[in-house]
Amino acid sequence: KGAQTVPPCRKRVKENKKKDCTSGAGHSGHNKSTMTIRTIRRENQSESTDILPLALWLNRFRRLFLPITLITLLAAIANARLFKFNEFLAIKTKPNNSSSGGNETTSVMTTATDVPTKVATAAKISNKTEMKIDSFFYVHIPKTGTSLYTVLRNRLESCRVKDFTCVGVWGGGLWGSMSKDGKDHYPYSKKSLGIGGMEVTCGNTLNCPPSGPSFHCQYSRPECREQRNKVTMFRHPQKWFRSLFEWLWVYEMTLKGSFDIEEMLQNFPPPMKFTTGKSDSSIKTNETTNMTILDEAFEILQSEYLWWGVTDYWHASVCIFHCELGGEARPSETKNSRTSTSSWMKNFTEFEATLPREKHLSALVPNYTAHVEEHFPDEIMFYHQKIMPEFRRRALACGCGNLLPPRQR
Repeated sequence: KGAQTVPPCRKRVKENKKKDCTSGAGHSGHNKSTMTIRTIRRENQSESTDILPLALWLNRFRRLFLPITLITLLAAIANARLFKFNEFLAIKTKPNNSSSGGNETTSVMTTATDVPTKVATAAKISNKTEMKIDSFFYVHIPKTGTSLYTVLRNRLESCRVKDFTCVGVWGGGLWGSMSKDGKDHYPYSKKSLGIGGMEVTCGNTLNCPPSGPSFHCQYSRPECREQRNKVTMFRHPQKWFRSLFEWLWVYEMTLKGSFDIEEMLQNFPPPMKFTTGKSDSSIKTNETTNMTILDEAFEILQSEYLWWGVTDYWHASVCIFHCELGGEARPSETKNSRTSTSSWMKNFTEFEATLPREKHLSALVPNYTAHVEEHFPDEIMFYHQKIMPEFRRRALACGCGNLLPPRQR
């Protein structure tokens, strides 16, 4: 009996940590008196499969497959995030090349000195584009909408004071010589707005005069052409010419006593030429073959400008602006900042009556419609065949179609 071997302990390993399993007094000297936890576990696995088979298999499954499942889940999450990031960076489509109705966003590039481009970071969110924009450069065609400065200022985070255009006469005021009472009318002044000098241009992020870059800066000038985040407004050639002609006529005749229409057009060319540098007055309105100059101008507009609108459809333009460039619309953006011009327009005919007939408007341009059709046929075609079809497409894509007039049949 003294030589009988005590069988191995079949307790759980957890219990064996508290209690040793030893051999009998007569056991062979080859075995140690106390068995290790590893030995007990091996023997338990071989001898007690009939006792805890389910628990052992569940334990093996947990140790083997749970880490694999966790690693696979983490890899899937990382891959999904990477896909969204790549999709964000890859949004580089042009509106005019889109066949989906204008839901794609604008190209994202870096400005080069020789190839001016759009510069802004875009992300498509539903039918509205949110863009990170830190500046605007308004290529402002005279008489197409100073009020756009209000929209641009409201959109920029760098502009602390909102809801106005620029200060002084450039923001909608009048020279004293033009007003009915002979006084300078500055509806917005730095003092009344409580702003400093840098706030006028929002820290040089907006070309708002008088302290900013040139107010009416043509595309043909390199310092204007190479600007980033260019925006502009178009207007029907007939309305543009009459408004500019009458405004500059009053200004020149009041200050100088003379007016030169050729000098006017040299300083302030029509919309297509002002914004793209392209023009061809030899085009006839009934021609359909010689469209090269119009195509080139439209390509510049679509590829080098961040955004453009149409003055004749102001509410639709503001709607499209916020659809394509983000930001929330404010009531000030649909108000006319040039309402003060009525103070001198009421006295317009009285002023003309004091001048010799050869200096009257009718003596310089007898018929506005005929004059524009004769001298700016390319501008008429560009507006009707390029600007308005694309503008209508963008308006419909942004849900702003109700702000457009019905299409004429």
